[in-house]
Amino acid sequence: MTDDPRIARQITLIREEMSPPPGAGLVRMALGLGMICHALFATVILSMVLVLLFSLSQSFCTVPWPWAILANAALIVQFPLAHSTLLTKNCNGTLQRLFPGPYGATLATTTCAVIASAQLLALFTLWKPSEIIWWQAEAAIFGPSARPMRLRG
Repeated sequence: MTDDPRIARQITLIREEMSPPPGAGLVRMALGLGMICHALFATVILSMVLVLLFSLSQSFCTVPWPWAILANAALIVQFPLAHSTLLTKNCNGTLQRLFPGPYGATLATTTCAVIASAQLLALFTLWKPSEIIWWQAEAAIFGPSARPMRLRG
Protein backbone atom coordinates (compact mmCIF):
# COMPACT_ATOMS: atom_id res chain seq x y z
CA MET A 1 0.00 0.00 0.00
CA THR A 2 2.88 2.42 0.69
CA ASP A 3 4.21 1.69 -2.81
CA ASP A 4 1.36 3.74 -4.24
CA PRO A 5 2.81 7.24 -4.96
CA ARG A 6 -0.47 8.93 -4.03
CA ILE A 7 -0.51 7.41 -0.56
CA ALA A 8 3.22 8.10 -0.10
CA ARG A 9 2.60 11.75 -1.00
CA GLN A 10 -0.27 11.98 1.52
CA ILE A 11 1.96 10.52 4.24
CA THR A 12 4.68 13.03 3.38
CA LEU A 13 2.19 15.92 3.54
CA ILE A 14 0.93 14.75 6.94
CA ARG A 15 4.50 14.47 8.30
CA GLU A 16 5.36 17.95 7.01
CA GLU A 17 2.21 19.36 8.58
CA MET A 18 3.16 17.89 11.95
CA SER A 19 6.58 19.60 11.89
CA PRO A 20 6.14 22.86 9.96
CA PRO A 21 9.10 25.07 9.05
CA PRO A 22 9.60 28.44 10.77
CA GLY A 23 6.85 30.86 9.80
CA ALA A 24 4.24 28.17 9.48
CA GLY A 25 2.65 29.46 12.68
CA LEU A 26 1.79 32.63 10.81
CA VAL A 27 0.13 30.61 8.08
CA ARG A 28 -1.90 28.63 10.60
CA MET A 29 -2.90 31.74 12.51
CA ALA A 30 -3.82 33.53 9.28
CA LEU A 31 -5.91 30.58 8.08
CA GLY A 32 -7.66 30.33 11.44
CA LEU A 33 -8.40 34.05 11.61
CA GLY A 34 -9.47 34.01 7.96
CA MET A 35 -11.95 31.20 8.65
CA ILE A 36 -13.32 33.11 11.65
CA CYS A 37 -13.60 36.26 9.53
CA HIS A 38 -15.45 34.52 6.70
CA ALA A 39 -17.76 32.58 9.03
CA LEU A 40 -18.62 35.76 10.92
CA PHE A 41 -19.24 37.67 7.69
CA ALA A 42 -21.47 34.84 6.40
CA THR A 43 -23.42 35.08 9.66
CA VAL A 44 -23.74 38.83 9.12
CA ILE A 45 -25.13 38.29 5.61
CA LEU A 46 -27.61 35.68 6.87
CA SER A 47 -28.79 37.93 9.71
CA MET A 48 -29.09 40.88 7.31
CA VAL A 49 -31.23 38.83 4.91
CA LEU A 50 -33.48 37.62 7.74
CA VAL A 51 -33.87 41.07 9.29
CA LEU A 52 -34.60 42.73 5.95
CA LEU A 53 -36.95 39.91 4.96
CA PHE A 54 -39.13 40.92 7.89
CA SER A 55 -38.71 44.66 7.11
CA LEU A 56 -36.89 45.30 10.40
CA SER A 57 -40.15 44.50 12.21
CA GLN A 58 -38.72 41.55 14.19
CA SER A 59 -35.78 41.47 16.59
CA PHE A 60 -33.66 38.91 18.39
CA CYS A 61 -34.01 40.85 21.67
CA THR A 62 -36.32 43.47 23.14
CA VAL A 63 -35.88 46.80 24.88
CA PRO A 64 -38.90 48.83 25.96
CA TRP A 65 -39.63 52.13 24.28
CA PRO A 66 -38.30 54.88 24.59
CA TRP A 67 -35.05 53.09 25.52
CA ALA A 68 -35.14 51.32 22.17
CA ILE A 69 -34.60 54.68 20.45
CA LEU A 70 -31.34 55.14 22.37
CA ALA A 71 -30.29 51.55 21.65
CA ASN A 72 -30.94 51.99 17.91
CA ALA A 73 -29.10 55.33 17.91
CA ALA A 74 -26.10 53.67 19.57
CA LEU A 75 -26.19 50.88 16.97
CA ILE A 76 -26.30 53.42 14.13
CA VAL A 77 -23.44 55.51 15.53
CA GLN A 78 -21.15 52.69 16.65
CA PHE A 79 -20.35 51.35 13.20
CA PRO A 80 -19.07 54.48 11.42
CA LEU A 81 -17.26 55.80 14.50
CA ALA A 82 -15.50 52.57 15.39
CA HIS A 83 -14.88 51.67 11.74
CA SER A 84 -13.30 55.06 11.05
CA THR A 85 -11.20 54.73 14.20
CA LEU A 86 -10.01 51.27 13.16
CA LEU A 87 -8.69 52.72 9.92
CA THR A 88 -6.43 55.33 11.59
CA LYS A 89 -2.69 54.80 11.98
CA ASN A 90 -2.89 54.93 15.79
CA CYS A 91 -5.50 52.20 15.90
CA ASN A 92 -3.55 50.14 13.38
CA GLY A 93 -0.82 49.88 16.01
CA THR A 94 -3.39 48.61 18.50
CA LEU A 95 -4.63 46.03 16.00
CA GLN A 96 -1.05 44.90 15.43
CA ARG A 97 -0.56 44.32 19.16
CA LEU A 98 -3.58 41.98 19.40
CA PHE A 99 -1.51 39.06 18.08
CA PRO A 100 1.85 37.94 19.44
CA GLY A 101 5.22 38.59 17.89
CA PRO A 102 5.53 39.42 14.22
CA TYR A 103 2.05 38.16 13.36
CA GLY A 104 0.14 41.25 14.43
CA ALA A 105 1.26 43.48 11.58
CA THR A 106 0.40 40.88 8.96
CA LEU A 107 -3.00 40.08 10.48
CA ALA A 108 -4.08 43.67 11.29
CA THR A 109 -6.30 43.95 8.20
CA THR A 110 -8.07 40.66 8.91
CA THR A 111 -8.47 41.65 12.56
CA CYS A 112 -10.11 44.90 11.42
CA ALA A 113 -12.47 42.89 9.18
CA VAL A 114 -13.41 40.59 12.10
CA ILE A 115 -14.20 43.59 14.30
CA ALA A 116 -16.21 45.28 11.53
CA SER A 117 -18.17 42.06 10.94
CA ALA A 118 -18.93 41.81 14.66
CA GLN A 119 -20.19 45.40 14.57
CA LEU A 120 -22.49 44.67 11.64
CA LEU A 121 -23.73 41.52 13.33
CA ALA A 122 -24.59 43.59 16.40
CA LEU A 123 -26.37 46.14 14.22
CA PHE A 124 -28.58 43.57 12.50
CA THR A 125 -29.29 41.28 15.45
CA LEU A 126 -29.78 43.91 18.17
CA TRP A 127 -31.90 46.40 16.19
CA LYS A 128 -35.14 47.25 17.96
CA PRO A 129 -38.21 47.38 15.69
CA SER A 130 -40.62 50.28 15.70
CA GLU A 131 -44.27 50.12 14.69
CA ILE A 132 -43.52 52.02 11.45
CA ILE A 133 -42.99 49.98 8.27
CA TRP A 134 -41.85 52.06 5.31
CA TRP A 135 -41.44 49.17 2.87
CA GLN A 136 -42.10 45.42 2.94
CA ALA A 137 -40.90 42.79 0.50
CA GLU A 138 -43.68 41.20 -1.53
CA ALA A 139 -43.42 38.02 -3.57
CA ALA A 140 -45.20 34.72 -4.05
CA ILE A 141 -42.98 33.00 -1.51
CA PHE A 142 -44.25 35.27 1.30
CA GLY A 143 -47.79 33.92 1.34
CA PRO A 144 -51.02 33.26 -0.55
CA SER A 145 -52.06 36.91 -0.66
CA ALA A 146 -49.00 37.77 -2.72
CA ARG A 147 -49.66 35.10 -5.41
CA PRO A 148 -50.74 36.35 -8.83
CA MET A 149 -54.36 35.81 -9.80
CA ARG A 150 -55.11 33.10 -12.35
CA LEU A 151 -57.78 33.52 -14.98
CA ARG A 152 -60.19 30.64 -15.45
CA GLY A 153 -60.82 29.74 -18.97
